[in-house]
Order: sequence, then structure tokens, then C-alpha cells
Amino acid sequence: MYLNVGENLFFGRVMTVKTLALAWTCLLLAIPCSADVIAVDPNGTGDYTTIQDAIFSANYGDTILVSAGTYVENIWLENGVAVIGVGAESCTIDGNYMDVVVDSGGCDPNTVLDGFTITNGWSPHGGGGMHNYDSSPTVSNCIFSGNTADYEGGGIYNWFNSNPTVTNCTFSGNSADMGGGMYNEDSSPIVTNCKFTENSVSDLGGGMCNRENSLPLITDCTFSGNSADMGGGMYNDYFSSPMIINCTFSENSAFLSGGGMSNWGSSPMVKGCEFEDNSANMGGGMSNDDHSSPVVTGCTFSGNSVAEPGGDGGGMYNEYYSSPKVTDCMFSKNSASDDGGAMRNWSNCSPTLTNCTFSDNSARYGGGIYNYDSNSIVENCILWANESTSTGNQIDNDSATPVIRYSDIAGSGGSGAGWDDDLGSDDGGNNDTDPLFAQPGYWDPNGTPHDPEDDFWVDGDYHLQPTSPCIDAGDNSAVTEATDLDGRPRIIDGDGNGTATVDMGAYEFFYANSQPVADAGDDQIVYICGNETAEIELDGFGSTDTDGDELDYLWTWEIEGALFDANGVSPIIELPVGLHTIELTVDDGLDASEPNSCVIEVIEGIEVDLRVMPRVINRKSHMKGILAVIQLPAGIDGDDIDGSFWLYPGEIEPSFSRLMTVNGSQKLFMVFDKSLLLAAVPGNGAVVLEIEAQLISGRCLYGSDRIRIIRRGQGPKEQTGQRKGTRFRPNRVQNSR
Repeated sequence: MYLNVGENLFFGRVMTVKTLALAWTCLLLAIPCSADVIAVDPNGTGDYTTIQDAIFSANYGDTILVSAGTYVENIWLENGVAVIGVGAESCTIDGNYMDVVVDSGGCDPNTVLDGFTITNGWSPHGGGGMHNYDSSPTVSNCIFSGNTADYEGGGIYNWFNSNPTVTNCTFSGNSADMGGGMYNEDSSPIVTNCKFTENSVSDLGGGMCNRENSLPLITDCTFSGNSADMGGGMYNDYFSSPMIINCTFSENSAFLSGGGMSNWGSSPMVKGCEFEDNSANMGGGMSNDDHSSPVVTGCTFSGNSVAEPGGDGGGMYNEYYSSPKVTDCMFSKNSASDDGGAMRNWSNCSPTLTNCTFSDNSARYGGGIYNYDSNSIVENCILWANESTSTGNQIDNDSATPVIRYSDIAGSGGSGAGWDDDLGSDDGGNNDTDPLFAQPGYWDPNGTPHDPEDDFWVDGDYHLQPTSPCIDAGDNSAVTEATDLDGRPRIIDGDGNGTATVDMGAYEFFYANSQPVADAGDDQIVYICGNETAEIELDGFGSTDTDGDELDYLWTWEIEGALFDANGVSPIIELPVGLHTIELTVDDGLDASEPNSCVIEVIEGIEVDLRVMPRVINRKSHMKGILAVIQLPAGIDGDDIDGSFWLYPGEIEPSFSRLMTVNGSQKLFMVFDKSLLLAAVPGNGAVVLEIEAQLISGRCLYGSDRIRIIRRGQGPKEQTGQRKGTRFRPNRVQNSR
């Protein structure tokens, strides 16, 4: 018998429903109350001892909870069924090299696989660890290791419109012909925060292979130590153009091309990624071939290398009508045994390089860039301290004439008569002056200057010094990104001449910025009449920035668990009765302050009993005054009242008031001018009158009463609540004291 949510037996032990819920809440799944929960335990204390038997018994919406252990089986997921292990470190599904470990077909995202190690799977076709066909399950917190496929997808194989969501998973030591960690064909998974390590293939994509119109979204992932013939970390082809954001490609290798990534007929978007210490025969960091034109933004290419035979394009290799757009990128310490230490462009390639820095790269030809039959565009760039053992330290051209504008290139002679035409076409604005990097990279002799064998490289800091000639020396019209490689604003007035102009290179210069200081003002006590909300004016005028930068103000606070915010130096906000902490953070566009806070206490008023006479006020009557009587609360007398009372509508002050003791209670009698009230209330009918006063303590007294206003010519006398025929006369009121 399997376990219903309402039952109380779980793995042979008596548990309350509350205890059961607590036990599995940590497994990150909300289980519908109508669904079944099926227990699997290899020791026989659950509903089943195998996962597959539990799946056979499950229906859409059910959850299978799997205890720790190693399950030697090959399972087939059921649509809408969640299979959840206690954790990949202690819950393993071992395929025993008999078949695919986990198979999935026609599943939607409510099909869940969570908390397992998937290992020892094998497929004669695709997907040793997991095979998805027209299936989009949710896969989280799993480890895929030691799986193999004869063709595609050692770890996971997604094909025919399979779009799984894969989160917090590790793919390690898997192997196949293509896609050691993951293979996608006509599929677009969402892959987030995953690690692809030491997977291998004999052909394409050691970590991941994307083919035939696959458009995966890959975010915050790491590809390291993977190997392939092409695309050690990742291979993309056949119009597959993934979005790759904030990923790291390190120490991957390819026998032919693309140690970190290889694109063939593919144009991915690559943003905020790092390509470090990858190696290949062509394109140590990235290779783009056959009409591949990726958009590469805010990336670093460092320490990548290519070696013989070939040995071209240490950082990036572009061939045959491949024209990537490379912006805000850093190329340093890349090396090639032949052409293009940082980049090689071959055969009708026209990459656009904007605001990039090339430094400390090396090759035989073209230490920085090598162009053959390719006319690249170089704008707002720095090429400095690159080395060639033959020709072209910065740029070497063969049947190529790149267009160079607003760039600082060592040995170029700068724009004008001294320009070196061997570098390309001078399109104006070029410099040949030391860019003054904060700290150029260098070889450290390791204490043995006569023994170069133990020297090691110290990475440079390629930000600009305050006196750099590259500051405000670029062309704003070439800028397409709002931020630089650090994520800071791209166009600012770096030289202080009043005009904001982009810098050359990957990093926009910023003066040493002083962190602003937030001042949320003094604590406040605010008294309100009633118990609703108070309007509070905040005071951030004490906030400072020693650099004189304009500040943005962000106020935040919480009311009953809900978060609120406001902007501006002195916004007006509404707060209910109670104690509130208001936090202020200021930002000068470069840095944010530490938060500062003030405490505001809103104190409700004291309600009093108000009686207004007459109860019916005739606009035509000759009575001049209105009597209002309030009974003061115990402990409060006239001496506690600060100033006067006000009657609303009209904010009318009394023309006469007298405190009297009536039947042991203190009552305050006040007379208000009837004409002022009638002027404030133009219409007739029922009217609620309110009265307010403030105590010396600051607290508010308030009360209300309902009367009627009529308009009758000499109609019935106003009802005063006194004997018929008498009229209220203020001078007859006696002070009982």
C-alpha cells in the first residue's frame, strides 16, 4: 500500500502528518494535498523497494520519495510524477551499463528528477545517463557521472523538441562521440548553475554539444577540463545559437578547434564569460567557422593557447565568412605557435572589435591580431605589449586591410603622416602612446633571475591610470554597450573637461571614488488623530559625498512583512500606528553607501465623546453659535491641553470655552461660530463633525458626532436637548469650580 498525505505511516515508523511535511519540505517541493506520496526504501520499510515499481503505481501529481541507498535499475519517468531522492551524495541510481539510467518521453515540467547520482549508464545511441525525447522534465540537484553513449550525450541526450530545466547539477566523467556532458538536438533546455567537468568525446563538444536549431539558455555554469576533437568545453553548429551568460570555460582542450568553444555555422550570444587556459590546434579560447558570427560582450580571454600543427588564434580563431562582434573584451597572455596570439581572422572574415584591450599576447605572426584576406574593424581598442617572433607585434596582415579608428596601437605612429600603413587603414583618432595600464603583466623570476625555467607569469591590471592618453580618447558613436568590462557606466567625463567621451580599451577610467555616506535623519515621534496612517516627511539632506557626485536616494521599510520603498532626498510616506525602522541607502553612480536608518514611532490619538448641539442646524435660524461638549478621559484635565481645539470641516477655533465638572467628570464646553461651519459645508443633510486638540505630551485628542443641516424659513426651533422653549446662552454657563 502506498502512502496518502493523510495517513501516518512512513517507512515503518509512526509519524504525524506535520512531521511528514517537515521531513520533506527541505526537498524543495510543494506536494498538492490531493496527491499521493509513495515511499521507496531498499530495506523494504517503504511502499516499494525499487524506484520503477513506484513509478508504475504513480499518477500525475504524485510524488515518490526515495530513501538513501544505491538502486541498480534503469527507470522510465512518468509524466507529472516527481521522483525525489534524499540527496545526490547518498542516493544513487546505478544503470549497471545495461541501458539508459533515466528515460523520459512526452513529459512536462511537472515531471521532476531531484537529488540523485546517475551513474554507469550506457546507450548504443544517445543518453547514457538520461534520454529525453519530446520531453521537458525538471532536473535539479543531480550528479551525472561515469555514463557513456556510443553516439550522443554521455550524461544527458535531449532531442526532438526536448526542453528540460536543469539546475544545480554536475556532469563529470561522462563520455560519448558527441556531447560528453549534454547533447541537444532541436532542443532548447534551460541550464543554470551547473558544472561540466572532465567529460570527453571523440568528436564534438566535450562538455556540451548543441546541434540543429538548438537554442539553450546557459547561465552561471562552469566548463572545465573537458576534451573533444572540436569544442572541448562546448560545440555549436547547424544554426544552433545558445545564449551563454556568466559562464567560465577553463582548461578545456580540443585536438582541432575551439578549446573552450567551437562554433560552426552558429552565432551564439556570449556575455560576461571567462575563457582561461583552454588549448587547441586552432582557437584556444574560441573558434568560429563557416559563417559563424557570435556576439561576444564583456568577456575575458586569458592564457589560452594553440600549438602545432597549425597553432592559430590563441584567444579566438575566425574562418570563412565568420564575423563576430566583440565588445568590451580583454585578451591577455594568449599564445599561438603560428598566427594570431590573441586572434586570427582567415578568409573573408570581418569581425568588429570595439573597446577591447589586447596586451601581452604572443605568436610567430601577429602577436595581437593576424588577418588573412579579412578586413576587420578595430575601434576604441588598445593593442599594446603584444609580441611576435617574426612580423607584426600588434597586427600582421596578409592580403588584408583592417579599418582602425580611435585606437591606441604600439608602433602605429598615430593618425596622420606618421601612420604605419602595414597595420591597416587609418580612419582617424589613433594614438601611439603608452596607455599607462595600472599594472602591466610580467614574468616573475621567482628569486632565480639566472634560471628562466622556474619563472612564472603575474597577470596584469589593465585598467587605466589617471594620466592615461586613452581616457576620453574614443568615439562615442561606436559604443553599443552601456557598461564596460567591469559593469560600470561606459561613457563618462574621465578627464574632467566637461564633455563625457568614451575611453579606449575594455575598462572605462574612474577616479578613485569615495563611498557616499547616507544620513536618514533624526528619529521621529508622530502623533495622529485616529488610528489609521500618518504622513511622514523623511529627511536625507544630511547624506554626503566628498567627491561632490549627485546622489540617488533609496528608502526602504517593512510593514507587516511587506516591503516598501521610496526615492528622493525627502519623500513623504504613509505609516500606520507603530514603531518603524526606515533604512536609507545613497548611490553616487559608482558606489552605494552603507545603509543608515531612523526610527519613526506613530502614536494614535485618544478618542473622546463629542456631543454637538443643536442636533439639527437651520441655516435660516438666528442662532449664532454651536455648542460642542466633550468629556475628557480620566487622568486628563484642561491643563494637559496644548492650545486650542479645532472643529472640522472648516478648521474652526472656538469663540468661547469653559471647563466644568459634571457628575464627577470633567467636561469641556465650547462654542463655535455657526456661520463659519455653514460656509465650510455648502450642502444640506447629515454631516459628521470632528474635533481635534493636542495635548502637551504631543498626543492627539479627537472625537466625532453626526448632525443635520437644513434650510427652512423660521421652521421648528433648533433641538438643543434642553427644555422646550429655552435657548443656549453662553453667558449662563457656570464653572463648577
